[in-house]
Amino acid sequence: MAMMCCVGDVMAVSADVGNNAGAVTEIECSTYDSQASGYVSVYNNATDFTATSHTYANDFAYFKRAYCGTSTTVQTAHCYIVSRNGVAKSKVVVADCAQGLGAKIYFVQAGGAMVAGTQTSLPESYDTYVSFAAQCNQCSGTVPGTWADITNPKGYQQKTDQVRSAKFCNICKLTDTNPVFRCAIGYYGPTNQSSPTGCVSCPTGSTSSAGATAVSSCSCKSEYYGDASAGKACKSCPPYATCAGGNGSTFVCTSGYFGNWDTSKSYVGCFACPQNATCDSDGYTCNTGYYASAEPGTSNQYSCTGCPGEVFYDPSTSLDINVYPGMDYGPLAKAVAYDKTDCYIPANHYYPYKDTSGQFRWASDCHYSE
Repeated sequence: MAMMCCVGDVMAVSADVGNNAGAVTEIECSTYDSQASGYVSVYNNATDFTATSHTYANDFAYFKRAYCGTSTTVQTAHCYIVSRNGVAKSKVVVADCAQGLGAKIYFVQAGGAMVAGTQTSLPESYDTYVSFAAQCNQCSGTVPGTWADITNPKGYQQKTDQVRSAKFCNICKLTDTNPVFRCAIGYYGPTNQSSPTGCVSCPTGSTSSAGATAVSSCSCKSEYYGDASAGKACKSCPPYATCAGGNGSTFVCTSGYFGNWDTSKSYVGCFACPQNATCDSDGYTCNTGYYASAEPGTSNQYSCTGCPGEVFYDPSTSLDINVYPGMDYGPLAKAVAYDKTDCYIPANHYYPYKDTSGQFRWASDCHYSE
């Protein structure tokens, strides 16, 4: 049966080597499919050929795939029958992968020299070739692998590249290289590892991109805040807040709440805006006539308490008289800090209680005192 062989950049189809005379006869390619069953396709046992029917279309497709690769300048096909002593051996489709050349019949003499000829029958000491111009040079280079997580051990990704080489001319095969490893998402450690070793988890509440090599690559995840780049755990986002994540980040209180970030306090987080107060994300201010508690009360709640009313001492009765008891008649004081003593009677306010001496006016702000 005929076989494919290579002479430099010239690919060739040969008849069997032996003591029987060989012959190559060109036929019309339109008759290729109708040849007798004894004419076995040269590509019958071709490596990596999946076609089940060796028709002209399939054999020519295989030829172009094997010998022309990605070339788009394949020339007109030539079809041949190869026989030995008049016995049909095989049929073959060839062409040329370069402009201006074509398949030719050659006869190889006993000494090994290749000469062109036109004979179709040869002495027993000759063999026969159908040759054509082609190059087997498209199976080289590396196919990069893709990184994928492995489960054992956890915290690593593995990648295996493949080296491309010729399986048969331009029909390529891929051979795996040794796998390499790197740290998976959420881990950091050495890179270019030949075995999975050295990766450690980012601090609690933080993550990293795959392939991170240092803890400085770790960053607080969404719904956490803080700074993981120094190896510190990130804090969970408190209730009634949003946390975008990232290093150096903090929480933002939702509408209707204000924040306390002072870690020296008993509670760090977001508090509901008290009644009788005006709030923003950074704190709250009691409305006029109210003063604030310095620390949160029950359930971590702050509150605003109404300033005391004006008290007048009546020396004739030795009794205190509440002119404005509590807040019942409207506030005349305001809180500017978290202290009851910030409640005051404004200057120039006329005291509403009268005695025989007349009505009095406050010359300056009069702050509350115990």
